[in-house]
Amino acid sequence: QSQLSVFSDSGRHLRSFFNRAEVAISSLSYCHHNLLILDKVHQQLHLYHLADTLETVAALAEQPAIAAKAKLGTAAARHPGFLEAGGPKSGGIHDLCLLYVGGEGSKANHRYDLAKLLPLVGYVDDRQQIRDCFMDGFLMLAQYSPLLNGRSFGLDLSGGASRQEDWVALFEEYFQPDTNLAALENAAAAVQSALKLNDCRVKVVLMIPTVNPQAADWDGRGTSLAKPEQQLEITNWAMRELLQRWQKAGFKHLQLAGFYYMTEQGSWDDPVLHAFPKLCRELGLRSFAIPGITSSWLTEFTRAGFDCVSLQPSHAFWHKPLTPRRYLLKQAGRIAREYGMGVEVELPYDV
Repeated sequence: QSQLSVFSDSGRHLRSFFNRAEVAISSLSYCHHNLLILDKVHQQLHLYHLADTLETVAALAEQPAIAAKAKLGTAAARHPGFLEAGGPKSGGIHDLCLLYVGGEGSKANHRYDLAKLLPLVGYVDDRQQIRDCFMDGFLMLAQYSPLLNGRSFGLDLSGGASRQEDWVALFEEYFQPDTNLAALENAAAAVQSALKLNDCRVKVVLMIPTVNPQAADWDGRGTSLAKPEQQLEITNWAMRELLQRWQKAGFKHLQLAGFYYMTEQGSWDDPVLHAFPKLCRELGLRSFAIPGITSSWLTEFTRAGFDCVSLQPSHAFWHKPLTPRRYLLKQAGRIAREYGMGVEVELPYDV
């Protein structure tokens, strides 16, 4: 089995790639630190392998002998594999269902009531009878402010920089009476009662908005978020504010598993991204992220110490012309396995 090794200009080993049986490496091209591998026979793109080539990521080498030769240490000899479903990194979650709340266009906020959530928490048959448990984790997030002013909560979204009033409005949306978290609590209680279970604890992950350095007056009192120390202070405040609201709500069928970092692209020099897992751990919670497949810093979430990272393949179910069936799905799975991630499955809303 041959390998391709990448070295810095000074000769320091950065990372090794392996020549798998179905791949013949004939050409390399770098675009935002993404490695492109071309099929030697057909001269077609065979593998879009997102690789942060600036620094070796621990636990990526597939063979102990090669890892030892490259002096990567024992940790690099362990292949990460896919993220374990129900394992400690995900806080015990097997299947995490994404729920979009917050501003929907400019006219209304999207909310989930009991009718929408019951068939997600429990498996409901065609006679509307609850037959089994279904999703055991729910990620609640919003892209745009519930104040319907167009401000966004992620750095990779259009709209102006969100302010404290937008964050508070989002937190209030999470805890709306009879909808969202309250409806999820009622759905979990209904499933527990219908199936006569001793316990039905549904796990919840809440999104923390990403601070925007362009916010010059975040709180109406002149607070600027331009400096890292201010960004970390606000992020820490948001986590503790949500935790206080959670404890006050006193849910009996919901368990807070962790917080979600909103910006999908990520950046190697983002101080909030690198501090996010530590802030979560200080509160006894897990850190979650779902980087997009176009992110040049896809590996940064793992390097920063995020507990539960899932790949957002986006295009995996599209049939690329002149390629085998399920080609992109297979490659998305391979990338997730190489970096120890889970996989997000995106479906139309009417499925």
